[in-house]
Formats: sequence, C-alpha cells, structure tokens
Amino acid sequence: GGAYMTVQKVIDIAARSLKALPQLAQAPLRAEVGTYDRGLRVFVVNAPVAQNGAVHVHLGEVFAACKALERGMVAQAAPRGPSNASQPAAGGCCA
Repeated sequence: GGAYMTVQKVIDIAARSLKALPQLAQAPLRAEVGTYDRGLRVFVVNAPVAQNGAVHVHLGEVFAACKALERGMVAQAAPRGPSNASQPAAGGCCA
C-alpha cells in the first residue's frame, strides 16, 4: 500500500487480461484508486506520455453512471454485425 505501480506491472496485468478476455481491447481502461483520506475513486486511463525519462498516465475521474447504460455503451463498442449495432441497452436505466 502507498507505493506507485511500475509501468511494467501495468503492462503485465494488461497483457494477462487481454489474453484471457480479448474483447477487453474494445473497452475503456479504468483504474480504481483508494487513498487514505478520499476513499475509493474510479478513473479513466488516458494514453500514456513519455516525458523526461518517465511515463505519465493522465487520469480522468469517472462519476456515478447508470450501469445499464454503461453496459450498453461497452456492448456497442464491441465488434459485431450491423443488425444489432444501434440497439439500446436491455433493461432500461436505473429506475
């Protein structure tokens, strides 16, 4: 706890995850970060940037979202035939 994760560890985790679930390549990358004073937060991981011998990963905070809508967005991003591409998420949204 409290230490930074190395770039190699992130790469290794991503490689193992993609090997097990290749469809993850189509999903947004998110990271959960918990600090002692702010609790658990979820971030979208943007493209890494190499600068001055270090790799910087910019994080965008993700706020509460409708889970059904989110599942529908991920499903629409996955490659599939044209017949289902514009279907909304099943089950509606957070009623």
